[in-house]
Amino acid sequence: MAHIPYGYRIVKGRAVIDPVQEAKIRHFLSSYFEGHSIQISGEMACIRKSRSTLTKLLTSPLYLGTDYYPPLLTEDLFEALQIEYRRRSRPGRITPAAISKEERTFRLLPIRRKDLPGNAKDAAEYLYSRIRPNAYAKEALTPTEANRLARLLSDNAHMEKEGSPWKSP
Repeated sequence: MAHIPYGYRIVKGRAVIDPVQEAKIRHFLSSYFEGHSIQISGEMACIRKSRSTLTKLLTSPLYLGTDYYPPLLTEDLFEALQIEYRRRSRPGRITPAAISKEERTFRLLPIRRKDLPGNAKDAAEYLYSRIRPNAYAKEALTPTEANRLARLLSDNAHMEKEGSPWKSP
């Protein structure tokens, strides 16, 4: 086996719960439920692991037990962890796998050439501000709209406004 999850060790070819690590995991979970961050809870429990490893302790169903690994968490505790973890997650920080295909699409709102600002940076900001997630739009950004946006961004990166007409350098 290439990787043994935190909290387990291999004895005579079988995965068993490491009692020292189990105590640290219990302390970690207790600190987390008290309101401490993942990192602080890990430090308080003396678990010297990365944030991603600590997050796996909170989110991996492996800790409920498998054919190979004995359960470290009860289903009730695991469900409570999931609820608390989702509650604390910042809006917008959801893993791509949790987002449906429809939610990953975008729509380009109408662009009026006369509304484009005079410099390339402001023009790019304006163009990007016209992109909306599918949740706010009825249909996704079509390939034609995507090409049009890319062309406008490319054109505006090389153009300067002199007076009112747009002009290439």
